[in-house]
Amino acid sequence: MKITILPQGTLAIYEQIVNQLKNAVVTGELKAGEALPSIRALAADLGVSVITTKRAYEELEKEGLVRSVAGKGFYVCEYNADYLKEKQLVLLEKRLNEVIEEAKQAGLAKEDFVEMVQDLLDCGEYKKRGGKSLEKEILRFEQVTGRGRKFPIQNVNFTMKSGYIYGLTGRNGAGKSTLIKTILHEQSRYKGAIYVDGIPVKENYAAACRKIGYVSEDNVFFEKCTAMQNAEALGVFYEDFQIERFCKQMQAFDVPVSKQYGAMSRGEKLKCQLAFAIAHQPVLYLIDEATAGMDAVFRLQFFDCMRRLVEDERCGVLLTSHIITDLERNTDYSAVMENGRFSGWTESIDGILRQDDREQEALCIE
Repeated sequence: MKITILPQGTLAIYEQIVNQLKNAVVTGELKAGEALPSIRALAADLGVSVITTKRAYEELEKEGLVRSVAGKGFYVCEYNADYLKEKQLVLLEKRLNEVIEEAKQAGLAKEDFVEMVQDLLDCGEYKKRGGKSLEKEILRFEQVTGRGRKFPIQNVNFTMKSGYIYGLTGRNGAGKSTLIKTILHEQSRYKGAIYVDGIPVKENYAAACRKIGYVSEDNVFFEKCTAMQNAEALGVFYEDFQIERFCKQMQAFDVPVSKQYGAMSRGEKLKCQLAFAIAHQPVLYLIDEATAGMDAVFRLQFFDCMRRLVEDERCGVLLTSHIITDLERNTDYSAVMENGRFSGWTESIDGILRQDDREQEALCIE
């Protein structure tokens, strides 16, 4: 296992070692009977004194988590997992009380403290995937009201963060594609504000669009040009475009870069668009009704690709679809558009289905 020491941390170094070894035991990373590194080896690896590592091992031995064997070293003991977790909860409660006391001394009101904790939770300090969070806001709608060629959107407010796949559903004419096109079309007329990666779309349309990867039947490529010719012609508009990345992704999708775009099947065109989007490394992928009609093999490949894209938390995906199973199985958050109104993100598609009868109707295909 890897132990990380924070020299400027609030805990003494030996306590940091103790806590990380405890956690390794609880999670099963260290098994009963497993040998720990020698006191000298651990000290050398961490760049600390042998006195420090010796004290850490002695503390663990006092708590019954490890035992020393003369001439051999320290070994993980058989332990009661429930008892150990209870002890960790007691320690956590103690630390939380210390933080609360510090907040009081700093003059922080209870409401402000609670809001601060909630903000930390929301921004991913305790993300479902675990680990250090790199997520950031990638899309924000602020009271956006507007009308496409046919369908309106009304007072839409939401935010999206990197590291997640968001799904948007609703019946035909509910406003899903209008919402997407309001972002993408420079001549869109709307009240309110839209931000892509912090860039206001109205004020800096070109810069905002460079942050977006768009996949849709409505996306326009040159029909008489090959995939490579399209990539070379359109890639110049994106600072981070990499032709090698495009070719590699096209190869993964099993679509020849020498094939004329107009001669491609619907699925091949979507693959080409997605490969192009991946090649310029956007922070926001907009996938508008692209999964309808996909064959089963490409559907699996497509969503596997989406999950890998958001894995490092540098980008996020907004997917519109009528196919409820796509949202149920492959998105982190889902929402419904109905009569141009946005329902709000929820982690469970079941939560959407239960909201009310009107939203259930919005899930039907006309």
